[in-house]
Amino acid sequence: MAKQRTIAKEVSLKGIGLHTAHKTSVTFKPAAANAGVFFMKNGVKITPDASKVSNTVRGTTIGEGENAVNTVEHLLAAFVGMGIDNICVVITADEPPIGDGSAMPFVKMIEEAGIVEQDAEKRYYT
Repeated sequence: MAKQRTIAKEVSLKGIGLHTAHKTSVTFKPAAANAGVFFMKNGVKITPDASKVSNTVRGTTIGEGENAVNTVEHLLAAFVGMGIDNICVVITADEPPIGDGSAMPFVKMIEEAGIVEQDAEKRYYT
């Protein structure tokens, strides 16, 4: 059976948000087995599950009010594409840096951080 995966070390990216044009940064941190993918904003944990989607205009927003994160699609695509099961994303503004408009800047962050297997079996949703 396949093992869960996280990143080996912390890595950060700064830039501007696509829709807000505000300065923003994301820091990816390793997370424990079975922690899943989650965001930390203003000290509040935000999980990217369907029940947390609050808006889908010009992107996907999870969370509410001050504790919402906009335009999460490319981050989440990078995690799925790179096989990351557990990761903490600390974000400093309402949306991640846009980079080149794709998931590639986030893929490169994961490559820079390295990937490690964890002592837990990967969970599959069918």
